[in-house]
Amino acid sequence: MGDEKQNMGKIIAALENPKYKWRTIGGISRESGVAPDAVFDFLKGSEIVVRSSVPSKTGDALFTTRARFRKSASVTNKLWGAFTNRLD
Repeated sequence: MGDEKQNMGKIIAALENPKYKWRTIGGISRESGVAPDAVFDFLKGSEIVVRSSVPSKTGDALFTTRARFRKSASVTNKLWGAFTNRLD
């Protein structure tokens, strides 16, 4: 349980890195040191993480925290995200 909580903190820290608006699973994994499968499991089950409806240039899914999205998204993006239940 302790490792899981520690991994969660590392993943959230990577998502909150001010260098990036959106993160891929690979980027989160490299920065946090948490295996990609564990990152994916955390992201899919987390209420504090959102997935972009637009993939990266290489086709990878992009993620950020809800709090970070709220701070940086335009009103239009927020409304569209609420309408589609996906966020950009």
